[in-house]
Amino acid sequence: MKKVRLDKIQGNSEVKKYLEKRIENGSFSHAVVITGKSGFGKKTLTNDIISAMACESENAPCGTCDRCKKISDNECVDIYIIKKPENRTTIPIDAIRDIYSSISYKPNDLDFKVYILEDGDKIPPRTQNALLKLLEEPPQGVYFFILCEDEKKLLPTIRSRCEVFNLNPFTHNELTELLKDMGFTENLDDIVSLSDGSLGTAVRIASGDNGILARRAVTDKIIELLLDRTGSEFGFISYQLENIKSSQDYFEVCRAVLSALRDIITVKEDAECALSYFYDTEKAEEYAQIYPCTTLLSMCDIFFDALQNENVNTRLSLMLTEYSSRLWKTKYNGDNKCQR
Repeated sequence: MKKVRLDKIQGNSEVKKYLEKRIENGSFSHAVVITGKSGFGKKTLTNDIISAMACESENAPCGTCDRCKKISDNECVDIYIIKKPENRTTIPIDAIRDIYSSISYKPNDLDFKVYILEDGDKIPPRTQNALLKLLEEPPQGVYFFILCEDEKKLLPTIRSRCEVFNLNPFTHNELTELLKDMGFTENLDDIVSLSDGSLGTAVRIASGDNGILARRAVTDKIIELLLDRTGSEFGFISYQLENIKSSQDYFEVCRAVLSALRDIITVKEDAECALSYFYDTEKAEEYAQIYPCTTLLSMCDIFFDALQNENVNTRLSLMLTEYSSRLWKTKYNGDNKCQR
């Protein structure tokens, strides 16, 4: 029997062990959903799985056989990648029709064929319904991988026909050690705190961002203003408009604040989890005394929604104002609940 080890991504050991066993005993599902934020390793894990399934060596994936090399070099003709066109906000239904056209072709390089839908949460309901029949009655030797950040945007009928695997964020310590292994040595605490548990984001920041310390200071201030009961909505909005100047600033600050809010909830609920944003628990414990978990969770939802927005550059000021208004309404409701 083939021995499988999926080691191209770090962490998520339980998910990887389960997948390894399914590949080894030949019972891998014909359709899987892999969820996780950008930079969590969804594409890397998918390619590792396909390589392990295709590999001709006893220890798979070996990385040296013809099949492994073709997959690694993106030259395998039996792997079809479907993603959102750059000029569209969703995957068009024509992309699914193309699958119908090609699915009956016999594989060439491998013993099976693979369809990878990279932007699964960018598939509108009508297009998902077109995909549904393929998932219900797939031809033998055809596998579907649906990658997405938010599985809730997939129809229940789609999710029910797939195995769903959620990739977890890296802890602060895990990311720090991974960055050290990759040769990064400066400002690691600040880089990790701004990465929201994502290795891809951490590497991108560490590789070319000279404003790490400044962005950390901005994020700290935004969290302070957000959780200050005596602060004003106008002051909160003004500070963001002065300091968030680009879509990169917007997304990285939103991710970092979301990470900080999760840390505060973790501390508030006495959960035994490592923190991602705060270096230690003292500051998180201080913030945890201010608002109830229901309010903090509502704030998390608002920042998560903010991260889903497209075309940030053209609507930056409007979007900052819109989500700030939602946050202040949430704060007001939270204060009223505390008073009652």
